[in-house]
Amino acid sequence: DVVTGKQLWQRDFWATGRTYTHPSSSVAAPTPASDGKHIVAFFSSNDLACLDLDGNLLWYRALALDFQKAGNDIGMSSSPTISGEVVVVQAENQGNSFATGIDIHSGRELWRTTRGNLANWASPIAIDGPSGQPAVLLQSPTGITAYESKSGKVLWEMELSCGTIPSPTIAGDLLLLNSNGTTALRIGKGVTQPTVAWTSNRLGMNGASPI
Repeated sequence: DVVTGKQLWQRDFWATGRTYTHPSSSVAAPTPASDGKHIVAFFSSNDLACLDLDGNLLWYRALALDFQKAGNDIGMSSSPTISGEVVVVQAENQGNSFATGIDIHSGRELWRTTRGNLANWASPIAIDGPSGQPAVLLQSPTGITAYESKSGKVLWEMELSCGTIPSPTIAGDLLLLNSNGTTALRIGKGVTQPTVAWTSNRLGMNGASPI
């Protein structure tokens, strides 16, 4: 409870995937997401749980069963994001790298796509597509890709050398990336291909995402 600090509920789950992580990390490295009605928690074991605000389990997806080689020796930390009515998960590693969109109401997979087989811990973020539709942006070491949230259709992509830990951040119509220090791209409604607004190699990032 935000006023009293009293614990309202707690839920525990059995992991279906690998639970090995680096000593400096944990299976709970990903941050939960909420749309005000649902709470979605993704774990390094590639287990995805959706609960209501009272802690009741609505659905559970053992993604380690679908992508059995997804994982690395350090651990996974990419957080889920909610875009429209779709939960988007990004898991990139040296094995089964993937991204998937899952209906937040039913837990049904709407789409999946293969990603590059390079270790990456950045999290997807929700953005507006060129037509104003819910979209999601995925960053990888070799570039960024915008997908339509509901269908997984590629809306635009851009080759760019990006960091693998800090996640991108939206500031109005600017997208801030860990690339050459910090790079700001102009995106938003009506923009079918982003353009560079500015770059500053003095604004370097290490492990922290900008805000």
